[in-house]
Parts: sequence; C-alpha cells; structure tokens
Amino acid sequence: TTADMFGEIELGVVDSVIQKFANWNAIGLSERSHGVAWRLTEEGKRIPYEYSLYSDEPLTEDETARAQELALKYRDSNFE
Repeated sequence: TTADMFGEIELGVVDSVIQKFANWNAIGLSERSHGVAWRLTEEGKRIPYEYSLYSDEPLTEDETARAQELALKYRDSNFE
C-alpha cells in the first residue's frame, strides 16, 4: 500500500499539495509548473539540472542595478 511505501512526512507533503491545488484546473497547473527551465529546453530533451537555478521571478530594482554595475565594471575584461 501507499502507506507502506511512504512515511508520515512524505504523505503529509502529498496531502498539503493536494489541498493547495485542489481547485486548480490542468491548464492552470501546467502554466504554473512550466517555468523558464521548461521553456528553454528543446521538446523531448531532458531539462539540464543547472536550469533549476534559474528563476521565474523578475529581478528587483536592486538586483537590476547591481547587474548593470557589474556589466559596466567588467565589460572590457577579457576572461579567456
């Protein structure tokens, strides 16, 4: 049985996920679960593990400013 395969913690996680998404339809779940990593991967290919580090969240103003600062600082650097 399922209870024999999984412990209380695992079953608790499953139950909480079911409760959280109980009112969602398939389209909503698909849109929410297919983030940037999925969109960047060619259909039928495995999603590279490194893509798990990519975020679907937009950058904050501070993050954008820092990226621009670093781009200016290193734009003429030769990293070869």
